[in-house]
Amino acid sequence: MADFLPPYPGVSIDADTEIPGYTLDEKKITEILHDENTQKSVSDEIAKLSKLTLSVEESFHAVEDLLQRLISSPKYPSTFRGRFDGLSRKWSTYRKEYTSLLWESRTVAGKAHSDARIFYQTVIPWLQKDNVNVAEKIAGLDGYIKSLEKNVKNSETLSQKYSDLKRNVMKFSEEWDETIESCKGEIAIINSEVDALDEEIHELGRAIQGLKKKIGVLWGACATAVGGAGVAMLLGAICPLTWIVILAGAAAVAAGGAIYYYHVKRKHDQLNEARNEKLRQRERLCQNLETMEELHYSLESTAPEIQHVIDTIGTFAQVWNMICMDAQGIKDGLEKTQDLAFMPSLAKDNLEATAAMYQTLCNALYKFQTTIS
Repeated sequence: MADFLPPYPGVSIDADTEIPGYTLDEKKITEILHDENTQKSVSDEIAKLSKLTLSVEESFHAVEDLLQRLISSPKYPSTFRGRFDGLSRKWSTYRKEYTSLLWESRTVAGKAHSDARIFYQTVIPWLQKDNVNVAEKIAGLDGYIKSLEKNVKNSETLSQKYSDLKRNVMKFSEEWDETIESCKGEIAIINSEVDALDEEIHELGRAIQGLKKKIGVLWGACATAVGGAGVAMLLGAICPLTWIVILAGAAAVAAGGAIYYYHVKRKHDQLNEARNEKLRQRERLCQNLETMEELHYSLESTAPEIQHVIDTIGTFAQVWNMICMDAQGIKDGLEKTQDLAFMPSLAKDNLEATAAMYQTLCNALYKFQTTIS
């Protein structure tokens, strides 16, 4: 209905709620009743509203389901799971509020449907009767207008509830953004730690390569020493001490080199495992971040839908006010003249067009009711 409903005075809509497609002129609905696209626009807008309300419910469910999976998964850090638990409780509350408002909207649509039906089936045909004088028509319209006041008030209350829900979801979105930024900060810290480990492991790798060369030399010396031991054994008969010294030296060189190599190799393995663990931790957090960004995208894509529902549902408040304004306009015209035929805007063909308009509105609202069931 955003394509044809101008804002009518007397409808209270939240100050920060904007209804797309509305202009600030005071053009009455009766001025465009003869537009062949008007009736189609009514049906199209109500159909859009019906589809939108269901799609938002699906979005609520998708976000809630993802939050539950985050909470139950052991792969996520406990600090973040705690945050997700709090967010999930809030989101569940908002979803219940939305569902409640959706059913309340169905009731509102039902009342609007009834009012529109009465207007085109009873009020307008009654205004077209020649055997009803102007005074009676004025009194009848006045009574009809007063009968709409309660429904208008109920609609204003519903619109306010949607505005409150919108503000809560906006706060939720801000808290969600803070959670994502916190995760990004954790990933930055881990990236820094991994970079430091990478550099340390790189330097250690170079040292190990140099050490391997030295150990190779040591083992070569050991081999030479052991080989020399054979000579020493030949000389042992002449000088046993020489044989003993050579063997002891070879053993010392071999044992010392092996111990040093093992010590450095173990340190390398420990640091390399620490580096791998950090990489695994970074990968897990990156997966967390990707998941949260997906959720954030889902939340961002849902927010406009909720906003659209808020804006569009708010038009129900204007349905009754539109009827009031048309009825009030006719009543004012009747008070200024005693002859309906001399008032072009109140001519019977215009009343017939108005009746057709409200019949279309009535049918569209009924479709909305049957959709939300």
